[in-house]
Amino acid sequence: SAGMDCFGGTVEHYEANVHTHTTVFEPQYYNAAFARRVKQECRVKVALVGGITDPAVCEQLIAEGSTDLVMLGRQLVADPDWPQKACEGRSEDIVPCLRCLNCYHIATEHENVQCSVNPRFRRENRVPLIPQPAAKRRRIVIVGGGPAGIQAALTADQRGHEVILIEKQSRLGGALKWASAGPFKEDLRRYWDYLLHQVRDSTIDVRLNETATPETVENLKPDALILALGAEPVQPRIEGAEHAVQALAVIENPKLAKRRCVIIGGGTIGCELGLELAESGHEVTIVEVSQQIYAQANHLTQTALFQHFERAESLHTLTGCACEQIGPDFVDVCDGSGQRQRLAADTVILATGMKARKSEAMAFYGICPETAMVGDCNRVAKILEATNEGYFLGATV
Repeated sequence: SAGMDCFGGTVEHYEANVHTHTTVFEPQYYNAAFARRVKQECRVKVALVGGITDPAVCEQLIAEGSTDLVMLGRQLVADPDWPQKACEGRSEDIVPCLRCLNCYHIATEHENVQCSVNPRFRRENRVPLIPQPAAKRRRIVIVGGGPAGIQAALTADQRGHEVILIEKQSRLGGALKWASAGPFKEDLRRYWDYLLHQVRDSTIDVRLNETATPETVENLKPDALILALGAEPVQPRIEGAEHAVQALAVIENPKLAKRRCVIIGGGTIGCELGLELAESGHEVTIVEVSQQIYAQANHLTQTALFQHFERAESLHTLTGCACEQIGPDFVDVCDGSGQRQRLAADTVILATGMKARKSEAMAFYGICPETAMVGDCNRVAKILEATNEGYFLGATV
């Protein structure tokens, strides 16, 4: 139109907002095709916005004529130094935005606006740009190499402490192994790579394939001990539960899921796995005891998921239904009015939540006065809590 110098794109309407400000359910640079079409048909400059992360991709999109420039929003919340790092060719040091939208006020309850990967966001007066050097170098032992344990280790290392990070698996990452799997999780995979790169560039003493015990940790004589043991799946007391498989096992090995799947539990894991299975050709029914599925997600992420649910014809949900019995090829459920029905199932998947490994963590108390739990072993939460708790613990030991 007359007087317009540049065309971008944003909107406050929820159903449209999840396309201008994409969630994990849309591919990276989802809006590039739209920007290209506008640029071809209009005589104004075009700016691409929404989920911009990788400087190399930005360069490519501009060079091929898809857009005239890129605009950064959420990515600058995740890492305000993106432009400087991009100019210096340090893409591996850019903290990637997860497109979780927890920084966006209309996605949240307005009071809890935060960033999942940047603990300084909205706390610049309390969180220094560079962690304050420790007054005295101490030995910090961290048990568990998930995102909370890694963040605590990185922060303590930046402050000059001697940090020993013990992980029983062959690779750091913890629950990211499952959380970053599947077609919707490229952002989390990028964040996992970022964390691993930061650890490689640090002086942290990483000990993989080592199961920590109170005795082995005590022998290290730590000045402070951080426990990041994570969480484990809940095994519900349902008759016939031995016929079912845990959701994490299916995420790790999708071949375990046969054609007709019934998922018990409509939380984050159950809904995201259900959508993935439905979009890959399975017949899926999600059974949730409460009246709402995907209740833990923020408003915009819920909106995006529900849009995909509506388009997935082979995906069905039963809310307000309890699972009473699991058989070799069926699931019996009952709703709040007492009405029962039998669902045919080739695979029954348990997505009934996670529980903190608190009892395991408590066994390590008494080794040194400064002992604390962080991440999922304290309370099952999200990357946001893992990052923030890990940072503040690492900054105060």
